[in-house]
Amino acid sequence: MLSYDIASRACRSPKAEWQPHAGQSEKSFEWWYVTALVHDAAGTPYFLVWLPVHFAGAKHLRAVKKIAEMLKPGQRLFIVNSALSNYRTGFHAADSEAVLVEEGALWNAENNELKFSGGRGVENAWSYDGCGLNLHAKMPRYSFDLRMDGGERVMWPKDKHGVEGFIQEGAENDFSFYYSLPRLTTTGTLSYTDDAGQAHTVDVTGFGWVDRQWGDWLTSWWEWASWRFANGARLNLYNFPGGHQVTTYQRADGTTEWLDGFIIRQNGYLKTPGGTWVSWGWSYELPVEVEGSRRFTVVPFSRNDNMHSGPVQFFEGAGQLIDDSSGQQVGISVNESMDVQAMGNGPYGAQQR
Repeated sequence: MLSYDIASRACRSPKAEWQPHAGQSEKSFEWWYVTALVHDAAGTPYFLVWLPVHFAGAKHLRAVKKIAEMLKPGQRLFIVNSALSNYRTGFHAADSEAVLVEEGALWNAENNELKFSGGRGVENAWSYDGCGLNLHAKMPRYSFDLRMDGGERVMWPKDKHGVEGFIQEGAENDFSFYYSLPRLTTTGTLSYTDDAGQAHTVDVTGFGWVDRQWGDWLTSWWEWASWRFANGARLNLYNFPGGHQVTTYQRADGTTEWLDGFIIRQNGYLKTPGGTWVSWGWSYELPVEVEGSRRFTVVPFSRNDNMHSGPVQFFEGAGQLIDDSSGQQVGISVNESMDVQAMGNGPYGAQQR
């Protein structure tokens, strides 16, 4: 397993950093994260999320004490959070499964592949060769077999600390290394069992976005958005409850600019099945023009796109990205929003706009 150094803030190549990292502190944490909007031959839109999380630090393990107590020497704890939505039928399934993995069996160096299985039939085999990615992912009710190309196009964020690929994760003493693969042509197969018990297998095509993040942090709350313009431009927006923001803009030609903050307005709210209120629907004002405009609105496709990781409930879903100056849809946005009490952005909250 790889080491990393918060003090030196140096990154290896994206391909090299795909490998799991050993814990470097009590706050060590990492994940591999894909969100994709794909369509079948009939044009049916599907949204999928796959998120293996490695609990590498002692403080994170204490937060899931009952699971961590089952760890044996030489094992690692992963919690896999995932979801699948059919936007035509309204079907939505989300799951969160813990997997205890033998450290020696976790990494296939020949394929640069993160591989493990366990829990209630969870399977993860995810490789990245610096250009393409292959993902085999399985939960009890659904599975993904995907090929993603375009992984040579990398987007590194940067904030007030001035280092590409290194950002403050909200709180002053929380830090992470981070890169995105934001323009992934995605093809493959989805299989799922619907609410009536009927099995479906469909071939799909579309676009995905992968985030790889590792470091030392305890921050648990944020609003995150990834704008996927139809012309190929990309924007990554991170908003934390304490006011820290990270904004990375990559044009269609691959040139990157880091913006100085943004204003986000919550246009509505949603109560998750677990009873947590989250923001749902947003308007943004940027400090400079991005793809010809400074103001955009996101209208989510579905109210069903709720996820959970243990007791934490949140929204994760796709929506229309609308240029407010023209009123036209210019792409899609994938948004993640969390507990409005923790974020302070509920009605009349300190961070509500």
